Amino acid sequence: MASLDELLSKVPGRFNLVMVAAKRARQVKDGAPRLIPTHSVNPVTVALEEISAGKIVLDGMTAHILDDFGKPMPARQPDALEELLALPEGDDGFNDILDEDE
Repeated sequence: MASLDELLSKVPGRFNLVMVAAKRARQVKDGAPRLIPTHSVNPVTVALEEISAGKIVLDGMTAHILDDFGKPMPARQPDALEELLALPEGDDGFNDILDEDE
C-alpha cells in the first residue's frame, strides 16, 4: 500500500484524495472493472492502489480514469446522484403526489 505522501503527490489535498478514493471505491464495489491487478478485495484499498499507480488523476475538480497510454477514458457509469434523480420519461416527479390528493 502506498504512503499518504505518495498518494498526495498524485491527488493534491487530503479532501480531494478522500473524495476521489471514495467515488472510485463505490464504482469498484458496484462492479466496475479494476484498472490494475491486485489481490485486495477491499474496494477502498483497490481505489487507493489505482490512484498510487497513476490510473486515476484529478484535473481541476474532475477525476479521470486513465488508459494504458495515459489518456482519459470515457465515463462508464453515471454519477450515483444522477441515477437517484433520474425520472422515467414523461414523469415530472409530481404525478404520485397529484394522484394521492384525488
